[in-house]
Amino acid sequence: MNLTQGLCDRPHSWPADPDRVHTSESAMTLFEYTKGINNGTSATPVNRKKTVNKLKFVLTAIAMTGLCFAPIAFASHEGGAKGEKIDVIIGYKARLDRSQSDNVRRNGGKIKREFGKLRMRSASLPPRAIERLKRSRRVAFVVPDERIESFSASARATANVPYQATWNTLTTRTQLESQKKMASTKQVGVAVIDSGVGRHGDLYVAQRIDCYNGAVPGLSTSPCVTDVDDGATGVYLDNFDVTAFNNSDGSIKWGLTPWVEFGDNNSPSGGSVSVEIDNCPDPASRCIEFDGRGGVGDAVQRPVDLSKANSAILTFDYRIYSVRDHVSYTLDVSTDGGNNWSSLATYSAQNGDNLLVFGETIDLSAYRSADAVIRFRVHEYDPDAHMYIDNVAIQVIADDAYDPFGHGTHVAGVIGASGASSNGAYQGIAPYTPIHSLRVFDENGVGNVSDAIAALDWILANGAKHGIGVVNLSLGKALEESNTTDPLVLAVEAVWDAGFVVVASAGNYGRDGNFTITSPGNSRKIITVGSLTDNGTSNFNDDYVSTYSSRGPTLIDHIMKPDLVAPGNRYIAPVPGESKMKRDMPDRKPNCAGTCQERYLEMSGTSMAAGAVSATAALMLEQDATLSPSTVKARLMRSARKIDADPVTAGAGVLDVTAALAETGTVAGQALSPRMMRNDTDNAIFVEDTAALWGDSTWGAAFLWTDGFLWTDAYLWTDAFLWTDAFLWTDAFLWTDAFLWTDAFLWTDGFLWTDAVQDLSPLHEVTPEHALNDD
Repeated sequence: MNLTQGLCDRPHSWPADPDRVHTSESAMTLFEYTKGINNGTSATPVNRKKTVNKLKFVLTAIAMTGLCFAPIAFASHEGGAKGEKIDVIIGYKARLDRSQSDNVRRNGGKIKREFGKLRMRSASLPPRAIERLKRSRRVAFVVPDERIESFSASARATANVPYQATWNTLTTRTQLESQKKMASTKQVGVAVIDSGVGRHGDLYVAQRIDCYNGAVPGLSTSPCVTDVDDGATGVYLDNFDVTAFNNSDGSIKWGLTPWVEFGDNNSPSGGSVSVEIDNCPDPASRCIEFDGRGGVGDAVQRPVDLSKANSAILTFDYRIYSVRDHVSYTLDVSTDGGNNWSSLATYSAQNGDNLLVFGETIDLSAYRSADAVIRFRVHEYDPDAHMYIDNVAIQVIADDAYDPFGHGTHVAGVIGASGASSNGAYQGIAPYTPIHSLRVFDENGVGNVSDAIAALDWILANGAKHGIGVVNLSLGKALEESNTTDPLVLAVEAVWDAGFVVVASAGNYGRDGNFTITSPGNSRKIITVGSLTDNGTSNFNDDYVSTYSSRGPTLIDHIMKPDLVAPGNRYIAPVPGESKMKRDMPDRKPNCAGTCQERYLEMSGTSMAAGAVSATAALMLEQDATLSPSTVKARLMRSARKIDADPVTAGAGVLDVTAALAETGTVAGQALSPRMMRNDTDNAIFVEDTAALWGDSTWGAAFLWTDGFLWTDAYLWTDAFLWTDAFLWTDAFLWTDAFLWTDAFLWTDGFLWTDAVQDLSPLHEVTPEHALNDD
């Protein structure tokens, strides 16, 4: 499954979640349903009655018998082009051994990634081999490796955050030192599985791990690596301070290849092209000289890596003089290592001219390439003319190397920002919390499910020794199989069972109706969070669940989700100084003084809401390290502020940080989110009793949902009835007439929604139709 981003889109998957593994809103929690749905229009017409009847049978069969159907994603691949291979994740029933690897290869497949703690691997297989492998007695499942994407002061008040951090009392010399000092008092770190976490004065990043497979070609047995800054932002510079062609005076090193002459002797100390000290633009400095002895075509060139640049500006000084008749020189650029050239400028002089130019500027941004080369060349010959070139510099502005997309930094800011860069205005819920960045998305907030699984596998192996207590996944993908066979769900539950609190965003598809929770938020164990829109007033009565916040129950398994909601709309939090999201959404910069607006961004989505809950969980563990993940979940739900909204929209209510920290009670087993199903005989919806499910009457529904959306006579789970009239949502039937989404069609030719959306960056859509607006 392909991971986006925070952060989410294959034709057979849900659309990219506007909340963006693109990165929650983007990469994992972001799969767009369909062009029709996202644009507010109907999908291509199909035989509705036939589709509805088929759906009714499928849903009933799953609810009553627990049957698991093969993922529909494979349907469109059967009978594909010869030699076509499909990226899959294979789950095994027992420990992996070499024979299973050989079995993949015998079937024409290639193993792409191994995991150390999880009985899974990712591979590339021909369609027919997939069916053979699924029949193996050792194989538990074979599913597609899908795409995933990543998804203010009033928000703090809405969540009842108990205190402000003392950011302004710090006396250490730098912001980074301040972060380290305060973070050193924290015992619980939060792992942010996202697009990375960039440099920001508000954040203390304890470590950065890169699990994005595209960033490490050939990555397999070592799924994650330490993220090393490649220094892509800075200046390539040569002042020609010494008589040499390999000078590298800038903050970015040119690399091993020096300037190279063509048409001359390739020596900097002599010939028609050389490094001289006479007659340079600055007479006291050396420079490159083209003298009149050289002919047409004489040139000097140097390669430069511009592949990571958003912009690249070339500047240099030059002088042309002693012209007898006419002379011209060209500045050329190549993007393929010098095989093909484009002329950027021509510098000409006539008899008697004496040209002296400082700071000549050329924009190289259109020629960004790892194989870029710049070249100065004689175009028209004059035997007496000279050209002198000095201070050749290329100013490169690149995305933050640690988080080029920006989504992960924003989520980390919701969790642990100190607010130091905004005079305390934009603090996180748990300031100074150590952040452990596990990057799983590319610069566009897109990755694969196998990347997220690699990050979870890393946490299983290393999380405890690094002090990680909470894992945040503001990302998602479409549901295409039961949560009992979804490898992403199985991976997050393995991390949960190992003692880590796991929090996931619900998804940003609420406008498309119910059954829109994304994976891994469909897990019964982990905490799934929806988004609340607060209106920035002191009155909570005008707050409401964000229209984009995905609603339950979950597709296929019918789990009551989300578990709770938290402020997530128009949330202002840190972003890297250079990131794609900041460039693409300039109108989302906050209106604050000085450089503040360049360091923060306003975004909306369940990604932000998940970050708020992760931060609260970290505070709870700081207060009592013995709490189990299940107890943290149960306390968050019971302490949530109850609102007038149904539980498959608002869960147990709105995050209340102060109340959660004051909550007591423990859950001995698993605090599983309850299942729902319809009973046709009694014309009612059944929901599991949480008191029985969680093993204690103190965790009954009356404690979790009381004073919320009320049922008949305020009975919640008496006799296991929920809605006695078979209505689940206002003006919407659950299974009556078998309608699931108004004007929505389920699947045609293996697609979940006809005409599925291809846009992988819904976070960038800031029109009223998308989730980045107030709603």
